[in-house]
Amino acid sequence: MISESRVPPIDLDLIDQICEQIPDETWTIVRSAIVANVVDNMPSDVLLELTGDPVGGDKAEEIILNYYNVSGRNQELICDSFKMLGPENTVHLLDSLQLNKYVEALVECNPDICSGQPVFKGTRIPVAVVVGQLRAGVLLTELQEDFPQLSCAALDYAESQARASKFTEPNDASPCSLNT
Repeated sequence: MISESRVPPIDLDLIDQICEQIPDETWTIVRSAIVANVVDNMPSDVLLELTGDPVGGDKAEEIILNYYNVSGRNQELICDSFKMLGPENTVHLLDSLQLNKYVEALVECNPDICSGQPVFKGTRIPVAVVVGQLRAGVLLTELQEDFPQLSCAALDYAESQARASKFTEPNDASPCSLNT
């Protein structure tokens, strides 16, 4: 027997709009927040099925994050979040992340540090150096070894800047500009 209750269709146009508004360098944060919320709302029988443990939230997060950790699955993540958390909750969650302030938390310009070049906050590592290495073909795993003080979010930001054609390396004569 087919159930009379119908799930409303997912608004794919809205999902596309949301995905376009999320900066590339923030997807790590978006994935983590959505997955944590999905796992928090999972019934224990689903956790048991997924992890073998009815309270296996950490293991569930790891499994789900590994699944969505491929950039091609970003739209799928938002779509699945609409299905599991609901569109209103998903949009509210994304708004609460304040993604527009994300770069401000990663990068700083201070005339007393590296002549005012943009550096990763709390370090003396110029953004342009890491972006330049990525553009030269250095792998993220190598950069993680070379710069262990950089977070995954900082490396994600550098990778997105390396892919962006509008990133220009600052020079000492120009004021600090992130070109974002």
